[in-house]
Amino acid sequence: MTDGRSRPAAPPGSGPGVVHLWQGRLNSPARAGLAGLSSDRALALLSSDERARARRMRSAVVHAQFVATRAVLRLLLAEIAGAGAEGARGLRFRYGRHGKPYLPGGPSFNVSHSVEFLAVAVADEGRVGVDVERLRPVRRSDRVAARRFAPSEQAWLGATGLRERDAAFLRIWTRKEAFAKALGSGLATPYRSFSVDLPSPNGPGPESAGGSNSRFGAQGGLAVLNIPGERADGWTVTSLPRHRKTAAALAVDRPSVVVVRRSLPDAASRR
Repeated sequence: MTDGRSRPAAPPGSGPGVVHLWQGRLNSPARAGLAGLSSDRALALLSSDERARARRMRSAVVHAQFVATRAVLRLLLAEIAGAGAEGARGLRFRYGRHGKPYLPGGPSFNVSHSVEFLAVAVADEGRVGVDVERLRPVRRSDRVAARRFAPSEQAWLGATGLRERDAAFLRIWTRKEAFAKALGSGLATPYRSFSVDLPSPNGPGPESAGGSNSRFGAQGGLAVLNIPGERADGWTVTSLPRHRKTAAALAVDRPSVVVVRRSLPDAASRR
């Protein structure tokens, strides 16, 4: 698991098209804790380059969130492999061209956090991206949409009522961000080169499905894709069931997926 020569064990019930998703809320950022994980213990799980990166962060809150997020990610990946804290400390991440971390040999994973909310997605195979955003008023959403959204997405956003406009914007944004993160290019992706498939703004969807330990299926989700080497029908891009006060989305390079949702604090506390 730590040297790239052997493949970590997959989560129980894994396989092609299965994604395990942990969502939860970090404790007070000043404590950098989650499920009893103290700031000192969290820092001890990080690699030397991660600790150096944390030291360069001038904001205490940003520092605490980074340390907690990386520590929880390490604990979850070690749990999947059946290892303990030593396994978490021994992980050696590598980084793609745009800074996305990965483990040689898998599993595929991605992390997103917004203020105190955290989401971790892990798949045995394929590329995966996740994005979570705190529900909030979005400043200059029309300007951002004009620059970043495809025409069909702008039309869908314009058809929503003013009271739902911020949530609708974040529903589009999280899907596009999750897809870009799965590609590994993030904000360097030409966002207008693809559009996400959106139902009626007021229609039912996975946002209303299940509890924190639920399982749901999804398929499709890209309406148009103009990126060389990628096919719209080879991807699933979907909004996730609503968790607390957030909007979130998942992207996987599979035509259909089954998402198994787990409670992040419970998962992180098994150590």
